[in-house]
Amino acid sequence: MLLEDKRQAFLVGTLSADEDVKGAELEAIGIPSGKHLPGLLFEERVNVNCPTIPNQRDVFWGARSYMNGGGYVKGRVFVGRYVSIGRRVTIGAEHHSLTGVSTSPSLFGGIAMEAYTPDQLAEMAFHNMSEVPVQVEIGSDVWIGDGAIVLPGVRIGNGAVIGANTVVTRDVAPYTIVVGSPAREVRTRFADHIVQSLLASLWWELPFAELKQMKLGNVLTFLEQLGTHSGTDLGGRYATYRLIEA
Repeated sequence: MLLEDKRQAFLVGTLSADEDVKGAELEAIGIPSGKHLPGLLFEERVNVNCPTIPNQRDVFWGARSYMNGGGYVKGRVFVGRYVSIGRRVTIGAEHHSLTGVSTSPSLFGGIAMEAYTPDQLAEMAFHNMSEVPVQVEIGSDVWIGDGAIVLPGVRIGNGAVIGANTVVTRDVAPYTIVVGSPAREVRTRFADHIVQSLLASLWWELPFAELKQMKLGNVLTFLEQLGTHSGTDLGGRYATYRLIEA
């Protein structure tokens, strides 16, 4: 199964593990520690150094992605391959209700959550009463700097760069560099035709050993070596695992 197929299955809640593993078996797939992996879906050689709260079964980590300590992951989050996430990063930060008397979660629930009628909505002049999507999608080859915050409902495209301490409140286009609070675009990493070629190549589907034999420091040379992969001949080379016993 290609990564995009896994993403689509994840979004509709049908993605499942190809293999259940125990803590003692993690070393065989290149994973140093399972303390933050129980219940999650993940591929080989991930390194997660922060907790996931509270719904671990709603998180996927792609191959060779890592997240340093000091932060957390919350809600439904899909992380692609070769993703680099710094320290003190918050993914899926909590939202509180802004439409009631209080923003305190201790007062939520029960009769306190009475809905507004259409006439009341008009009287209150709320700007947006839609539900905030809970999932966060992070593409492959994304770099998220220290201290960044990624809010629920955001999709970060392949190859994007999120600057340190950036607050990401809306989608980030592929291969775009953003900084600030809220995030603003600085520039794209490459010219548009190069970006389109990289996206079309699906290079993150290739085996790691094959990628390491290529000239990764020069994008033009890399694309020449890669040829014109459409993705149809790449196959599903990466298994999906779930840790069932730490």
